[in-house]
Amino acid sequence: MRLEVPIYLALVAVTVVSAQINYQNPQFGNRGEEECCQEYCYFTDVEPYIQFATKTAYESLNRKSTGAQHIVPDCTPMQFWSLNRHGTRLPKATRIRELRNLEKIQSEIVANYEQRSSYPNRGRFCIEDYNILKRWRWNDTITEDKGFSLTQQGIEELKILARRYKSKFSQLLSGGYDERSFFFQYTSADRTHDSYQAYIEGLFGSDAFRVHANTQIDNRLMKPYEDCEAWQKNEADNQFTRTEYERFKESPEYQQMVRDVFRRLGFKYTLNASIVEDIYDMCRYEKAW
Repeated sequence: MRLEVPIYLALVAVTVVSAQINYQNPQFGNRGEEECCQEYCYFTDVEPYIQFATKTAYESLNRKSTGAQHIVPDCTPMQFWSLNRHGTRLPKATRIRELRNLEKIQSEIVANYEQRSSYPNRGRFCIEDYNILKRWRWNDTITEDKGFSLTQQGIEELKILARRYKSKFSQLLSGGYDERSFFFQYTSADRTHDSYQAYIEGLFGSDAFRVHANTQIDNRLMKPYEDCEAWQKNEADNQFTRTEYERFKESPEYQQMVRDVFRRLGFKYTLNASIVEDIYDMCRYEKAW
C-alpha cells in the first residue's frame, strides 16, 4: 500500500471514499461537549508537513533547481567524493510486529466515532480525515522476514540521486566506467549493498555489471564508535536511555500533546504514549515507501 494522503498527527492513510459518519446523526448522539485541540483538517492542507527526519522520502523534498550552486567560478572539478546513506528501507522485524498492532488501535478509533460517540466537540476529525483513517489497511506484503530490507522506492532514490550527480558533474561522471578512476565501497548490510547496486546503475546504466567495489568490508568507516570501549560499556549498561529525546518525552508539553492526540482519536483516557510514536512512525514509513 502506498500512502497517498497523510492525516493529522501522522496518522496513516489510504484512498478517500465517501463519508460514512454524520456528526449530527442521532445515532452518534452528537456528544463531546469538551474540547480537545485546534480544528484542523489534514486533507485540505495544501502544504502538509512532510519532513520526517531520516525517514523523509528523498523525492518528496527534492526541488528541481534552475540555479548553478554546484558551479564555482574559475574552478574546474577534479574529483567527486560522496558518502551516501542507504535508500528507504523497511523497519526491523520487531518494529514491523509492533506497528501491525495499529490495526487494533484503528478499530478502536472507528468504534469511538461510530459506536461510542466519544469524540470531542472541538478538535475531532474532519470527515475527510476520518474516512482516510477508516480505510487504512496494513500492507500484508510487509512481513517480519523482510525487516531492514530496501524498498523499491529506496532503490529508485539511489538511481535518481546518481543521475543527478552525473548531470551536475558531467565532466567527471559521464565518461563511462573505468576501474582506474572509480572506487566504491559499502558496509556489510544487505541494504547498503543493494543501495550500491542501484547507485551504480544510475551512474553507468547497462555498464553497471562491469563495476567492481572494494569487497573488504570495514564497518569502522561508518561506525568507528563501536570499537570504543566507553561506548561499548555504556551500551551494555543501557546508559543511553536518559537522552535529550527521552527527557523531552517526559516534559509537560509532550505529555499534553499525547493527551490531545488520544482525545482527538475519541479516547476518554490516555493510552500508552508509545502508541503515538507508533502512529508517527507508521505515517512516515508509508510516506517514504
